[in-house]
Amino acid sequence: MIKKFMISAALAGVVFAQGGFVDTNDKINIDPRYKLINATEAKTLADDTKVVIKGKIVKKLGGDKYEFVDDKGDKITVEIDDDDFRGQTINKNTIIRIKGEIDKDENSTKIDADWLELACNK
Repeated sequence: MIKKFMISAALAGVVFAQGGFVDTNDKINIDPRYKLINATEAKTLADDTKVVIKGKIVKKLGGDKYEFVDDKGDKITVEIDDDDFRGQTINKNTIIRIKGEIDKDENSTKIDADWLELACNK
């Protein structure tokens, strides 16, 4: 009986240790495959590099392309499919984080978003 209780308690500790509120002071826990960047740095990275960028969408360019401005005021085009918004309402004052990949062609660099979220306003 005590042995079953100890096993249950240990398993419960593992389950509860995997989630919950973390006060990160806007330091996000990024998947190690993704690199936290700014717009200027994005233009120097190789095609298909996995990135996270923080800033604001300031203008719709047409279709699923948007003008994105990072914390430093630098701009880059981002491509965001409608389902990547996940029902979130975003305007030009909303600070967001975009997780995606660098998409380079001969003349331009953009970020192809996989996912986005509202960011802290710090």
